[in-house]
Amino acid sequence: MTYLYVISVIFFSNFIRAVFGFGNALIAMPLLAFVISPKTATPLVAVISLTISLFMMILQKNSIQIKSAFELIISSLVGIPLGIYFLKGFDIKTVNIFLGIIIILFSVYNLTGIKNLFLKNKYWSYFFGIIAGILGGAYNTNGPPVVIYGVLKGWSPEEFTATLQSYFFFTGIFIVIGHVLSGNYTDEVLGYYIFSLPAVFIPMYAGIKINKKFSSEKFRRYIYYFLIITSFILIYNAFR
Repeated sequence: MTYLYVISVIFFSNFIRAVFGFGNALIAMPLLAFVISPKTATPLVAVISLTISLFMMILQKNSIQIKSAFELIISSLVGIPLGIYFLKGFDIKTVNIFLGIIIILFSVYNLTGIKNLFLKNKYWSYFFGIIAGILGGAYNTNGPPVVIYGVLKGWSPEEFTATLQSYFFFTGIFIVIGHVLSGNYTDEVLGYYIFSLPAVFIPMYAGIKINKKFSSEKFRRYIYYFLIITSFILIYNAFR
């Protein structure tokens, strides 16, 4: 029953990841915590995220905004040590609550339709990449700045998900290497990973097909709604 529950959570969270390009870890971690320990769930979700990033990146390689992805990755690598050095002493709960509130306000503003924001200056990628690196280095929450950057670039649904996967894949390599060096990939974790592989590929293909059906405008609105949901989850987890 535990394996069935874990596979079901992985299936659902990966489907969301394939449709929107992000969010599987934020959904999977609190749900997995009901049946397995964080010491097992964290490296499991990390290697599953790396796997789905790799295959989505391959399937959508023609839609990757290579220049933006490269700039985000390089600037994040600059920001990671800054986050480790300068922000490690800050309370993670306070940071996650603040980050969640900012994302909710940003999403609500864009949903009102007052004025849609778009980025035109090419140097914004470095700004968002460094912020993502700082948050990733300090609290492992590098996703939100990159997602917001992708939305503000006005990419098509497929360009958005493909470019995010290339970013998450290369940053995810370092996360998985960290777990390997820490000895976190036990027989239990690897067992869950092997049994969960069907729950990676099946929802991935289904999610990519749904992603292609969205218009750019409708997709952006759904992203804002999903950002609000994930922000409430982030705040809830902080209080919990």
